[in-house]
Amino acid sequence: AGGLTGLLNQSSAQMVDGSLKFDGSKPTYLKRTFGAGNQRTWTWSAWVRRDSFGERHNLFGAPNTDANGHYIEYRSTDRFQLEDYHSGLDFIRTLDQVSRDTGWFHWVVVQDTTESTDNNKIKIYKNGVLQTDTSALTHPSTNEEGAISRAAEHRIGVFPISLTEANFDGAMSQVYFVDGAALGPENFGYTDGLTNTWRPKKYNGTSPNNGITWSNSIVPVASGFQ
Repeated sequence: AGGLTGLLNQSSAQMVDGSLKFDGSKPTYLKRTFGAGNQRTWTWSAWVRRDSFGERHNLFGAPNTDANGHYIEYRSTDRFQLEDYHSGLDFIRTLDQVSRDTGWFHWVVVQDTTESTDNNKIKIYKNGVLQTDTSALTHPSTNEEGAISRAAEHRIGVFPISLTEANFDGAMSQVYFVDGAALGPENFGYTDGLTNTWRPKKYNGTSPNNGITWSNSIVPVASGFQ
């Protein structure tokens, strides 16, 4: 998983090498249809710069089987949120903080409905810091599946259902979607010791075997193998 990679400056930088510009006046977006993945557990990470405010901007999402979807976005109130709407509101976490600052910011959204603690089922990080204040919060049920990671078209930069709603106006870089893993922001960024700013780093995902070649540990015994 990954894309839109590029070298970023600190979060207040106005120019970013390797970023992709989205024109909010047009339905400019990226799309990809995945095979069925893990609809309970995943991680999304991106560096985002908005060029306008007071408008709804959709960043990433997928449709449900009806006319709604599961998506990450800025609301028209400039609050950041994850929402799953399927014939009614299933779950939502909307930050209380209003985000109207210019420049680059790093967002990580983690969904893991296998968690037994409600507050751990959806986590949102901004520049490496877990956000805890919310203006709207409905927890998913344990092991609930959302639309993200289902076998459907996923979109970056526009509403997952309509091409005329919530068009993103700004730029993105270092966009990652990691299926089946709940990862912290340290996988995608770090604090610069000289400037004390949050900076990007390349995500280096490991395999399910975590680099271990298990066949190297096979031991023959009289009855077979261990």
